[in-house]
This record gives sequence, structure tokens and C-alpha cells, in this order.
Amino acid sequence: MNKKEKDKLKFCLDWIDKIGKGHKELNTHYEESLQYYKAEELKLGEEKGLSKTVTTTVSDAVNWAMPIMLEIFATNEEVAYIKPRGGEDNKKAEKLSALINYQTRVRNPWFLICHDWIQDAFLAKIGWVKYQWFEETKIIEKKFQGLTIDELNAKISVPHVAVIERTDRIVKEGTINEMGMQIPPVMEYDVTLEYTMEDEYPLIEAIARQNIGFCTDIKSIADSPFMYHRIKMDKWAFKRKYGSKVFDKIEKLKKEYDDSANDKGVETELLKDVGGKSFFYDDKEKEYFVYETFYPDPDTGVQWITKICADEIIYDAKNEYDRPPFEAIGAFRLAHRLVALDFLDMLKKFQELSTAILRNLLNNIYMNNQGRYLVDGSGRVNLDDFKNNNVPGGYIRVKGGDLSNAVQPLIPPMLQPWAFELYERVERIIEYRSGIPRSYKGVDVGTLNKTFRGQSQQIFQASQIIKMMSKLIAEMGFAPLIQDIIDCNVKFLKKKTVVRVLNEDVEIDPSDIILKADVIVNVGIGTNNKDMVVAQMQQILGIYKIIYEAGIPVVTAQNIYEALIELVKAMGIKDTTRFATDPKFVEAVQKLVMNLMQFAPQLQAMGIQIPPEIQGSMQNLMANMGMMGRNKKPEGEPKNIERPSAPINPVNSANARQPTLTGDGNGFFG
Repeated sequence: MNKKEKDKLKFCLDWIDKIGKGHKELNTHYEESLQYYKAEELKLGEEKGLSKTVTTTVSDAVNWAMPIMLEIFATNEEVAYIKPRGGEDNKKAEKLSALINYQTRVRNPWFLICHDWIQDAFLAKIGWVKYQWFEETKIIEKKFQGLTIDELNAKISVPHVAVIERTDRIVKEGTINEMGMQIPPVMEYDVTLEYTMEDEYPLIEAIARQNIGFCTDIKSIADSPFMYHRIKMDKWAFKRKYGSKVFDKIEKLKKEYDDSANDKGVETELLKDVGGKSFFYDDKEKEYFVYETFYPDPDTGVQWITKICADEIIYDAKNEYDRPPFEAIGAFRLAHRLVALDFLDMLKKFQELSTAILRNLLNNIYMNNQGRYLVDGSGRVNLDDFKNNNVPGGYIRVKGGDLSNAVQPLIPPMLQPWAFELYERVERIIEYRSGIPRSYKGVDVGTLNKTFRGQSQQIFQASQIIKMMSKLIAEMGFAPLIQDIIDCNVKFLKKKTVVRVLNEDVEIDPSDIILKADVIVNVGIGTNNKDMVVAQMQQILGIYKIIYEAGIPVVTAQNIYEALIELVKAMGIKDTTRFATDPKFVEAVQKLVMNLMQFAPQLQAMGIQIPPEIQGSMQNLMANMGMMGRNKKPEGEPKNIERPSAPINPVNSANARQPTLTGDGNGFFG
């Protein structure tokens, strides 16, 4: 290792040590947050033998906020959509949207990524994801037996297929027929083929907070002077990725630590401040730690990646992402800070307060059921009976004297109404602080809003904190992540990709994704409420009908089509083409048919007759497209049939089974 490499290694190790010391408070907070989340025992000065119950304030808030967030970000199909800046890029934007949707939701475990990312933000102040361009080459060997020559040629003519082994076998010898012609032998072939499968896509993974190192006082990731990602790898994964030569160096250093005491005899002192052997090896899990460090070069300012294991630099190159490839989110953002507040910061004191109140209520109940007693200490009462025979049918032996004063219970004071009012008051404060009202968990029996509209209004007012949280999470993490994935595709996608959208294969060329577009965020409470969307779309269609009947030319067929498509999608049906046809397509087909009909006489004049089958198909197409008009009702047909005011033949005891239908056939009287 030359001097430049040693200086770079020391630079990275010094930063890792500095960041590690600054993370002690974050690590302690995360451990405490998990303790409160799991409602483990809280030491609040309780005496021995009293209640140790713990309320689940933090857990309730997190577990009720998580489904709301996952409904918005993990299941909503258009959390962030790509909007082209110019009309010429509309088609490219559609292809890019299909590609991004496929890469995020199919090639990556999107729901689990969102779950871990958001939960870390709720419990650890900040949640992290990492993105990187992943390229993989898989080689699969497959054996085939008894192939014909045509089958063999068909298999080996496929791209990226190589013949590893081939055996030719004669099934039937060749002969000469009665005409003297040579008939070749019948052959079968046994082959072993090697398929090479290349794959590339953006890999996204949620990173545990303890495996990310960053400066806690930065405003954004772009401002970070140094970041690292600690990656755990087993022996074989390490050797496959970095080679046996590097692995042997790490093993040699590990052996020196194993053979020495307190690092004596170890040549390097570089690892002393960062933990020695524990910096690069986990004795318990038998895993190695590789540190991917990201920083601007101190001399040139160029973004750089250096990978370190122990005292070895195993990778050193320019950062092709031009920034640390991470995105972060927080639950309750602090202005000008990347590290936010989490639910523990908001609810810790109130979980302790509600726990203390609940313990006192339970202790009072315990005292009423299993209270304390005054016992005559002169020896008249058998204390062994009193202590151990406290069961139904048990007895206590008392020697002479007045039995009424031998054992007397100490009656605790009754629970006062203000104690329950205090507990209810604390619960309401918790609702205000967390933004999770009881209305989210079911109808609050104590609410004054008994109607659906009143209940909805109460939920809307109480959900403002959650609404703000979802918008911040979208702007801080999800929209930038989508933009990062777009940038990765623009930089690294090398070959055509085929994405299946509903029942159509969409071919995407690397040149198709180079366009000017913006990532638009569309989140908030109600964004993915399908019932609400259905009701809204129905209202819009009703308004369109009124406008159309009034003759106001502000609604087009395209407007109605778009609203109808949103309605069908909100009903959970992905293939909307079965329910509505794009007016643009109808217009194109109509123009085609009209042109054919226009030139039909000219073709006939030239002696070219249009086959009857084609004429019939064109007429059917015109009928389906609404080009032949609709059949009008006969003039004599009544427009409306009035319902009779009373049944002609009412149901009664004499005619119980023969009710007369009303004039319009809609039921009967009785």
C-alpha cells in the first residue's frame, strides 16, 4: 500500500470513528424506542408487589399509522407519476412510467421496503433506503435427450445459448428404396446447453439505521461530507465478490488478533480507535464487515466511493451516482435538519404518564380484592393459616378472645371519578400529539357525531398530522427515490426491455427514456380511499351529464372517458379496456372506415370488387363504433307507464298466491 492509499485509508477511518461517536445518542434512542414500542417493563419507581403493567401508547400510534402510510405508498399505483414538460414527450413518459412501475414493484420487494423504511422513520428518527444499479449474469445448464435435428436447430439458434456437450445417436439405419434413392438414417441427439441470462435493473433495499453512518447535523444528503454503509457478508459471499487474495489478507489480520492479547503484536494501529477486530469481523455471527464510504474528494471535489475491510482498501473509484445513493425520511420533520422526531419523542412522557395512572388504578383494585390486614400480634392468630390458607373453604385458627378484633381488613379509599377523568384526558392528549384518533380504530362510542358526515368530519380534522406526515415523507423520500431510479436508467440501461402492461407488451429502448419530465407527488389522506374516489367520479359523471344536456360545450368525449377510466380503476379493475374505449382510437377507426367507403366506388369503377366478407365486417365495425345511428323507438310506444294508485287484484286471504304486478312490472302490492 503506497502513501496515497494509506492517507486515504486513514481519512476514511477517522471519519468512521468521528461519526460513530456522534451516533451514540441515536443508538441509545433507538434501543429505548424499541423498549417502549414492545411495551417492555418500565421502571417508574414502583414498589415490589405492585402493578408493573405498561400501556402501549407508542405501539398503538405506530401500528395504526403504518397501515395508512402503506396504503398510500405501497399499494397506490400513482403515488408519484411522471409528467412530461412538452407534448412531444407524452409517449416516452408513458413508457418510462411503465418501466419505473415494473422495476420498483415487480423487480424489488416494494411492500417490504416501504414497511421497513417507514417503520424506521417512526421508531429511529430517520429511515434509510439505498439504490444501486444491479447487473447480474446467470448461467444455466440444461440437458435434452432424444431431440430431432429440427428440434436441435431450433434450440441452438436462440441467442445466448452454447452447446456444452452433444451426442449423436442413430435410431434407424439408412436404406435404399425401390427407386434406388438413398434414405438417410434417422438420428436423435442428446445435448447439454448453456443459457446465459443477463439482467439489469435498479436494486432498492431498506437499510437498518445502525448500518448507516452520517453526520447528524446535515440538512440533506447532498450536504453530507462523508457517509458509509456497513455491509455484512459471510465468508463465501466475500470471496465471490472480492476474490481469494483479498480474503486471505483479511484472514491473516484476523488471525493476528486471535493470537494476540489486547491487540499486542498486531502491526497496524489504524483500527485501534474504531474497535479493533470487531470493526471488521463479528465473532458471534461469523460475518465480515465491509464499509462502503461515500465522500467528495478533498482535492478535486469529485464524488468518490471507497470500500474498506479491516485495513485494506478493496475498491476505490469515482462515484457514478454523483452523490451518496441513499434517500431518507422522517416522521416529524424539524426545519433545516435531516434527522427528524419520531413517535417516541412525541409520546414518551405520555406513555409514562398513562402507565403510572393505570398502575395506580390497578393497584387500588388489587387492594380492594387482596388488601392489607390488621392481625393480632400476641400469638392468638395462626399466621401460617392466614398466609397460606387463603382459599375458598380455607380456615384460620384463632386462640380464644374476641374474634372480631383478631383480624381486621384495612379498607383502601374508593376510586374517585376524577381518576378516570384524568386517564381519559391523557388519552385525548395522546390522540392530539400522535394524530391517531380513536375514530381511526373504530367508531368512538363517546363521540357526539353520530352521523356518517359528522364522523367523517371528525376523522378529517384529526387526520391533519397524518396528512402532513405523508406529504413530508413523499417529498423527502419517495419522489426523490423515483427521480434517482429514472437517473439510473438514463445512465446505465444498455439494452431494450420489454414490460408487460395489462395484456400488452411494451418495448422500451434506452433512447425512449431520455426526456424532459417532472416527478409529481400525489399523496394525502383519501388518496387511496377507493370508495371516496368512486363517489367523486360518479359525481363528476353526473355533472358532465347535466352540462351536456344543457348544451354547454365544455365537456368532450375524452373528458368523459378519463373520468370513466378513473371510476373503473377505483373499483379495483386494472384492465379498463374492457369497459371503455379511448375516443382517440374510435376517431382513428372511424376515419379509416370513412376513407375506405369513400374510395369503394373508385375501386369498383376500376373493376376491383370488395369481397362481401369485408363489406359485412365494415358494416359491423361501423355499427359497433356508433356510425350507423341508433334505432329510434316507434312513435306509438308509450314513453312512461304510470303505476296504479292501488292494485287491481290485491293480495288477500282469498287470493293469497296470485298478486297482480304493477303496470311497470316493478314488484307488487301486499
